[in-house]
Amino acid sequence: MIIGDNRDFLRMSVEAEAQLILRGDSAHRECRVSDLSAAGMLLLTDFALAEADQVQVRIIPGHPITPPLEAELEVVRCSQADSGQYQIACKILRIL
Repeated sequence: MIIGDNRDFLRMSVEAEAQLILRGDSAHRECRVSDLSAAGMLLLTDFALAEADQVQVRIIPGHPITPPLEAELEVVRCSQADSGQYQIACKILRIL
């Protein structure tokens, strides 16, 4: 653990394509997963989500031997970066 880091779980840097579905919507939206931990993940998108929105995310691995990771998430925070993309911090509700 890094000194001054109050997280309960280590974060891993990840650069993975993913599909996102907002609860109550059937549209698949493209996003990227920037980091992942046992309790949450950071998504990069071209659209904003509201705090407490619930989404389903499917991370598509780069190798066919690795199965996709599917999870239900809840948005904790959404902020726009200087690049114009949105950084959406989510907590993992459950792995599917």
